[in-house]
Amino acid sequence: MKTLALLVAASLSLSFGVACGSGGSSESSTDAGQGGAGAGGTSGTGGSSASGGSGGSGGSGGSGGSGGSVACPNCQQAGAECGFFTNACDETRNCGDCPNGETCGGDGVPNKCSCTPKTCAALGAECGNPSDGCSGTATCGGCQAPETCGGAGTPFKCGCTPKSCSQLGKDCGTTDDGCGGSISCGTCVAPASCGGGGTPNVCGCTPTTCAAVGVQCGSYPDGCGGTLTCAGCTGTNWCGGSGTPNQCGCTSSATAGPSSPKLGAANASIGTRQWSNPGNIVAADSSVAQISAMVGGEISQYLVASNFGFQIPSFATITGIQVEWRRGALSGVGLKDHAIRIVKGSTILATDKSAAGTWGTALSYASYGGPGDLWGSTWTAADVNSADFGAALSVRYDTAGNDWPRVDHARVTVYFTVACQ
Repeated sequence: MKTLALLVAASLSLSFGVACGSGGSSESSTDAGQGGAGAGGTSGTGGSSASGGSGGSGGSGGSGGSGGSVACPNCQQAGAECGFFTNACDETRNCGDCPNGETCGGDGVPNKCSCTPKTCAALGAECGNPSDGCSGTATCGGCQAPETCGGAGTPFKCGCTPKSCSQLGKDCGTTDDGCGGSISCGTCVAPASCGGGGTPNVCGCTPTTCAAVGVQCGSYPDGCGGTLTCAGCTGTNWCGGSGTPNQCGCTSSATAGPSSPKLGAANASIGTRQWSNPGNIVAADSSVAQISAMVGGEISQYLVASNFGFQIPSFATITGIQVEWRRGALSGVGLKDHAIRIVKGSTILATDKSAAGTWGTALSYASYGGPGDLWGSTWTAADVNSADFGAALSVRYDTAGNDWPRVDHARVTVYFTVACQ
């Protein structure tokens, strides 16, 4: 019995030596193993705790143990993930660092890696789902219209960037800028008006109609810079036949004009002196066609006015043509008519209506032909409605010195009859 007690005491003494090894020393590197008892053999020699410990020399049939034990645990055995801790054997263990974004003891648990998600306030976020700093996202809600999340250019901040007129597709008036404010987009150029085309804050114009303005026939301004073409008349009625423009009617004896030409040109089939600026004769505005310093014996080329735009009804009988030239001389010394003729189908007819006398200095109308004068030809409505219908003028200078002929305008009146029904 006494012998058995001695054996038990020796066994307990040996177990204590195995658990603590050869004494703990403080570690300077990450914890590894420490010598332990060889399994199934005699007690091994403990490893150095600084180098993680080499396995003890095993007893017969045993192998080296880990660098720690239940009584003197290493980091893994103690469940430590980071930092330093001292075990029951007064050994200080270095358990390393935490991954990026995590902190050691961050949740209040020593030697444990953890991450505390940031709040929306800590992130300075007002909306959306920003990263919470722990591989997750924070839910920071939405914005109140018209603001949107990031609307002013800053992520996760409520805001609104006002839109420009061009972004809004607006070009006039005042409109909402998309952020609860207003923006002025200017004015329109007549005849357009703001919203005139039916779209708010957009310049536009809605053309009128023939019915809206009470026009029965012919051409009429549409109020938007264009022209209406209104329906024609029936029977022996014609546009303006009642004496009212753009109204259908019939008058047995009528006139068309005086009308201005749409074209002024020079024609070299007579004379030698050429007109400058022949296109100026389309309006009575004192912008003249002229010839510089004609001298004795010189004759001008023809100055031709054409395309008077007549719309005489096809069933009319032409009874007379009157031509008027607004002309004058610079000095009024010796300029005279050389040829005053009519143009039919681009041909200058032979009949000459030249008047005697010298041109005066004032620009004034001289009249040729009249209600019963057909200029030696017969005429249909189509002849005078043609763009080739016109009048031609030539002037001569037949005295000493020189003078400048000037022609400002030409106009024509056509007389006709209709058998009204």
